[in-house]
Amino acid sequence: MAEVKWIKLTTDMFDNRKIRHLRKLPEGNNIVLIWVMLLTMAGKCNAGGKIFLTENIPYSLKMLTDELEFKESVIRFALDKLNELKMIEMKDNYLSICEWEDYLNTEEE
Repeated sequence: MAEVKWIKLTTDMFDNRKIRHLRKLPEGNNIVLIWVMLLTMAGKCNAGGKIFLTENIPYSLKMLTDELEFKESVIRFALDKLNELKMIEMKDNYLSICEWEDYLNTEEE
């Protein structure tokens, strides 16, 4: 699998209904920042949108809290809301970005 160095963020990202909804929640701007951080983590893992410390070690809530440097309550709330909106999901104890392919820059422009 080719290395992922870039992910797509569209210029109308903040017009997206889900992003607008998230920004209106308590800690909303932090939730959107956590979302972007999760996208970059998935790119670094380069495993189809799956996020992990190592291929055999999924991130725990505490590990994500340490990695992203937010309070555990903010990370938990963010994950709950992102999951509700079907932006992330848990698969076999691993956090995964839904529709990961949409964030890959596979088109030559």
